[in-house]
Amino acid sequence: MHYRDLVAVYEQLQKTRGKIEKRDILAAFYADAPQDDLRTVVLLSTGIVFVAGDRELGVSREIVKRVISKTYGVAAADIEKKFKETGDLGLVAEFFASHKKQRSLARRELTTKKVFENLQKLPDVTGSGSVDRKITLISELLASAEPKEARYIVRTVIGDMRIGVAEGIVRDALAKAFNKDVKEIEKTRDIIGDYGRVAEMARRGTLEATLTVGS
Repeated sequence: MHYRDLVAVYEQLQKTRGKIEKRDILAAFYADAPQDDLRTVVLLSTGIVFVAGDRELGVSREIVKRVISKTYGVAAADIEKKFKETGDLGLVAEFFASHKKQRSLARRELTTKKVFENLQKLPDVTGSGSVDRKITLISELLASAEPKEARYIVRTVIGDMRIGVAEGIVRDALAKAFNKDVKEIEKTRDIIGDYGRVAEMARRGTLEATLTVGS
């Protein structure tokens, strides 16, 4: 799935206040998502790449500022100025992406899978030079991103989506998308701890799950 398709959903969610409307937007999106992308888009729709209790991305706002500087060739002072104006590093990235003078000839169209995979690599980058390698992983995404895509990549990295989607809305959206009882969805999630996996199970038609040691 193209990442821009998910970004279009983010935009809808950000403009919508009602929980029922948000549920319906996500339900339609989940129902149409390709099976291979379903878990990924369910997690990314809430702005996460790891489920609760799992690893953290370990990327600070200062590192993100360095990413923006590297990707778009912008001075640190200009980034700070724009950040003071907006209070949102996602909007800062969007602004400089839209004002980039030259697009890379090697630019590739982003997929949800590529965004997910790059971000999942971040916690494993440790040791000497780890900050620079993390910057490279994120910068690779921003270099290929359209302005709005850049906004939501950065927001995902810093854990500040601003789209008003809580787990309860995801639960209800999955129930509607796959014609399941809300309580069944919630119970299965309590057992396996991953709404992305619950979505895959719900689409297959079974929500039977058992506790697993270490999970």
